[in-house]
Order: sequence, then C-alpha cells, then structure tokens
Amino acid sequence: MKTILVIEDDEADQLLHEVVIKRTRPDIKILKAFDGREALEMLATIDPMPQLILLDINMPVMNGYEFLELYSKRDDHTIPVIAVLTTSDHEFDKEQMAKFPVVKDYLVKPLQPSNMQALQDSVTQKRTAMPL
Repeated sequence: MKTILVIEDDEADQLLHEVVIKRTRPDIKILKAFDGREALEMLATIDPMPQLILLDINMPVMNGYEFLELYSKRDDHTIPVIAVLTTSDHEFDKEQMAKFPVVKDYLVKPLQPSNMQALQDSVTQKRTAMPL
C-alpha cells in the first residue's frame, strides 16, 4: 500500500488519522479531501489511484453515502478498498454501508494502529485477488 485518500471534513480528525497512519506506515503518501465532491474530483485526475480510501459519513457538500452512490457506478477496475471511518456506531448506518460492495470495513473513530494492520491486510488481499 503506497497511497491513502482520507475523505474527512474535520481538520482535527484528519490530523489524527494522519498521525496514526504515519506511525504505523511512515512510507505512505496521504491525500486529503474535505468532502465527497472534492474526493471525486481528485480521483478523476490522479494516477495511480490510492489503494485505500478512509471515508467519513457526515460531511457537508457531499456526504459519504452520496460519494459511495456516485463512486460505485464507476466502470473502473482500479477501485480501491474503502473503509468507512465515522463517529456513528448506529446499526442503521452500518446496514446502509453494507449495501455498497466497495466498502470493506466500518470503523468507529478514532482510527487505531490495529485498524491500519487490518486495512493493510484487506488491500493486500484485494491486490492478490485482482485478475492479471
């Protein structure tokens, strides 16, 4: 895993995520977007794609659900692993996220170092499962 995109509207949470990521994987490049629309614009122009997206649910402009609706429609085989990282521990939110096959994990903030290892494993698993 070389690049992570953090989609998070709260600057303090972005900083906290960055600290945890850098402590566990100092070699990773971190891209940041403050809402879903900014993230979609970024993803349309960057190459290579990030291998992991950490996605907040509650954001202004375009929230996590709206982002996933649009992002899931991409006809693109480079869709990375997406993990929802949110303050919500509500079953409703978990059920809504489960409707999106691109979402591989649902984590409650704050991001923990142990979460990073599990996410790394998901990225590695996806990479080895991709057809050549």
